[in-house]
Amino acid sequence: SHPSSRLRSVGWKSDQSQKRQSSLDTTTSALNGANAQNDVGKQKRLVIIRHGCTYMNEYLSKPGCQWGDAGFTDVFPPDIRDAYYRDTPLSPLGIQQAERLSRRLGNLVGQGSAGAGADVDMNLSLQDQNILNDLELIAVSPLTRALQTMELGLLPHVLHKKNPLNASPQKINDDGSLLPLDENNMNEKGTMPKVVALPLASERVYLISDAGNSPATLAKQFPHVDFVSEMMVRNKEEWWFTPENEDNYVEWRPIGQGQRYASYGEPEDEFQGRMTKLYDWIDARPESTIALICHWG
Repeated sequence: SHPSSRLRSVGWKSDQSQKRQSSLDTTTSALNGANAQNDVGKQKRLVIIRHGCTYMNEYLSKPGCQWGDAGFTDVFPPDIRDAYYRDTPLSPLGIQQAERLSRRLGNLVGQGSAGAGADVDMNLSLQDQNILNDLELIAVSPLTRALQTMELGLLPHVLHKKNPLNASPQKINDDGSLLPLDENNMNEKGTMPKVVALPLASERVYLISDAGNSPATLAKQFPHVDFVSEMMVRNKEEWWFTPENEDNYVEWRPIGQGQRYASYGEPEDEFQGRMTKLYDWIDARPESTIALICHWG
């Protein structure tokens, strides 16, 4: 059967729209065949969280800076580009959204205090009330905005669990490559779920904001994340889409009215193929409850 017939999802959005996110929303949805069983005889559930607002989201919300506008560009001076737009981080608003998500999840697991504006009611079924305690795996897009949302919004609610694997920073070789994390004692009852960086779950590459950073750089910023197991890099630096042959690349984004782009865009067929692989990856995992921190598209 198609992977979607074997999955059940519970999702939180740290944002509202593609261009500029401003609030946190809660949804619960059952995919087709939600009662189907996976290969190990358990119902598979997904906790899906979208990242919060970024500097690029705010740039795209400005008049004349919206996708497709005449004269649109994501080409910035290097210092501005690297600080705010390449692999764009959460803006102050996005950080607030991720922190709000953490408060809501804290109330869900009984670690937070309710009160005005706490948004405790998440419309979860009785079956899903303890879903965070049931997490066996956290998969996160390696783009910084998703990693930040995971670190601020979800990680505090699983760090209290015993877990020697993700308790210390990942080791980096002298040549910049990463050593695999020791997987001893993983998936034991009461341990923190493994946190893996998953390029399959990254944003479709539209703009410079969707070009990432090297695994070694990310490992220094996010020490609880495994940047080896699922990275599938063609080289030590690039895990996001880049054309294998630049001469064969055909521009598919709006052009002809002065638009300029700082990087190549990921073609539709490449993106759809990656999404099929993502479904297959989730379906093949032995874990029955997985958190996925990802994107709009």
